[in-house]
Amino acid sequence: MFSITMGVALLKDTLFTVHPGALFGFDSTTGERVIVVRSIPGGAGGFLEPTSVTTWNDDLVLLSFPFGAVQIYDPFTETLKLTTIFGGPIDAHPFQDGLIVTEVQNGTVVFASGDDLGEREVIYTSPGVTFLTGNETDVYLTDILDQTLYRIIQDGEVLDPPTVVATGFAAPEGIVLLPDGDKILLVDAGKESLEEVDTMTGNVETIATDLGFLPGIPGLDFGFANDVAVGDSGAIYVSGDRANVIYKFESSTGGTTMSSAVSSLSHAFPFMLMRAFFSFFLGTLAV
Repeated sequence: MFSITMGVALLKDTLFTVHPGALFGFDSTTGERVIVVRSIPGGAGGFLEPTSVTTWNDDLVLLSFPFGAVQIYDPFTETLKLTTIFGGPIDAHPFQDGLIVTEVQNGTVVFASGDDLGEREVIYTSPGVTFLTGNETDVYLTDILDQTLYRIIQDGEVLDPPTVVATGFAAPEGIVLLPDGDKILLVDAGKESLEEVDTMTGNVETIATDLGFLPGIPGLDFGFANDVAVGDSGAIYVSGDRANVIYKFESSTGGTTMSSAVSSLSHAFPFMLMRAFFSFFLGTLAV
């Protein structure tokens, strides 16, 4: 059972999340826990208390807000490849030949490159920088203070100023760009909802509500990361810190349905398989 579920990342059909003291890996189909690595500094794994997690090629990127560390780790060979220091890192996104990192302590978005990620360039500044997503040409950012989703890189070029994609969220946190490049899924911790944002029009549609999130608080120690990831099959995974779960949604063409029993069971299972069916084409919500 989790202590606090922080972040979610999918790598080689294994779903990863972190909590104070450990990295967990689960079979993305069955929910069976298949990997546990304790993250006590100096202990197994050599981790510096990761508080969020993402992927870079075949590795995990473990980010520690309290220790200011970004660590590159292969969970399948149990190899820690790199540890480098940033200013309160919350999220990272691979881009071109480097890594873009949000630094909450500094209020900056930094592009890091080089063998040890030692070459740093600030590409955006705001006290509310939070989560990142994108592809090889475009990068998006949530700003929890502005309550806004921004496009900060377009066609490979940094935008100054960035483009507002959508605004008016309560506490926007984790985001993921869908494979078509036209839609973003966004966790709104303040509304306890999962939103779908059209990157071209800015239209926002609610995919799911009543999810178990704590309200986002900038600068909170351990920076509880409610995040979202998408698998090759179209399945969507969302971490919920307050409920201590990972929700799973599966694609269908029949709209969206929710099981009211899930929330009452969330504390009993380390991995909750929430059967919510939704359509990217219709974007409708049926309770």
